[in-house]
Amino acid sequence: MSMTLERVPIEKLTISKWNPRFKSIPKEEKLQEFASNIQKISLLSPIVTNKKYEILSGSLRWRALKIAGVKETDVLVYDTEEISKISKLPVEVIEARISMSSDIYKFPLDTSEKGAMLNQLRSLGYRPEEIAPLLGCSVDTLWRWWQSTDIPSTLKKGLEPKYKKLSTKKKLKVRQILESIPEDYQAQLLNLAEKATLRDLEMAAKDIISGAPVDFEWRIKYSKEDTELVQYRIPVVVTAQFRELCKIYDKDPYQTFVEAIRYFSKEENFKKLVGPVEAQNT
Repeated sequence: MSMTLERVPIEKLTISKWNPRFKSIPKEEKLQEFASNIQKISLLSPIVTNKKYEILSGSLRWRALKIAGVKETDVLVYDTEEISKISKLPVEVIEARISMSSDIYKFPLDTSEKGAMLNQLRSLGYRPEEIAPLLGCSVDTLWRWWQSTDIPSTLKKGLEPKYKKLSTKKKLKVRQILESIPEDYQAQLLNLAEKATLRDLEMAAKDIISGAPVDFEWRIKYSKEDTELVQYRIPVVVTAQFRELCKIYDKDPYQTFVEAIRYFSKEENFKKLVGPVEAQNT
């Protein structure tokens, strides 16, 4: 057979040179959560090795098992030489494909799907503080899952369908913003969230909270243009004065700033700003 399931001591396993994971290793606390989960419900997916017990897939599982103090584990041992003969591909190619396949064809659950599972457990009377240690993860992680599925209490009726269509990251961002903005802005904010980026949402929220006018239609339209993020440090007093002027003249700060840049990007207008160019000495 090309594959067997064996019980192997942890100390007998080493990482294959064909195992691609050398950089994307989680921080110690994340591996500790993984190890805690293994201690609770054991390892669900066996480590994959060649006949030399070199790990082709499962190096993080191996690390977590060591942290959990596990002495031996189930291992899927592939006879890569036999597979090579059958497929007429080099052993190196076979081992590389096995190592990459577990990552390429991994389809992780969406945060909202995890949140739905958490809601089912909560409906049975379990609290997040009780569920977290059973699942081997932190309470903060569980709350993030739950918030991705729960409808904010501050959301106006009728807006739930739009909120549910947002990505998990946007849901969490909108949830934070809703606590700080007037109710009248909610529908427009969700329209912006549907079409713009997280940064656009944050900028709009900041302007709304400051009391500055926000032209949502313009921001949605502008979010589709080819833009770049330009970051300059501007004195707080200047930005405060700018926002105050936008309030007085009922102008969207973001739109006004873009229009100002467009205006001064024309040479004749730029000259008005910087003055005449002095003749260069030759």
